[in-house]
Amino acid sequence: MNAKLAACLLLACTSIAAADQPGRLVRIMPNPPEPGHYVTGDRVSAPHMMTILFLKEPCTLPIQGAENMRRAWNTGYRAPIGCWYPTGTLIGYTFVDGEGALHPAPGFSALAYPHAMLMPDGSATITEPAYDSRTYMRDVMDRLMRQGYPQTP
Repeated sequence: MNAKLAACLLLACTSIAAADQPGRLVRIMPNPPEPGHYVTGDRVSAPHMMTILFLKEPCTLPIQGAENMRRAWNTGYRAPIGCWYPTGTLIGYTFVDGEGALHPAPGFSALAYPHAMLMPDGSATITEPAYDSRTYMRDVMDRLMRQGYPQTP
């Protein structure tokens, strides 16, 4: 998906919020910046986000089980506006795209996505304490393994 189309879709997805909302708590998966990395406080522009998992906004797709899901956005799929739900453990979640297709992400914890505040312009500011994109996902997965969560096959 090209960056302009991704930015337009993200802006359309985020503009549904009321104008008086300064930001919404989400988890994001940013594309790595070139060169460098992201740390707490960095602002990620809309074209640089691969995934947004909304934490409080309900799924609005007309699909079965939507009442148990939250809104999501993922540029890796043809219909990027969708929903997500955890798979029952801390490791793994499923993205449901705008066409209703399921895209499981086994072994990839939603906890490995840092918290951020999504702004009306489609950008997000990383709010996760002590976040560094070079080490964060590895640190979360190490912590989950120490807590006894098995690795997925």
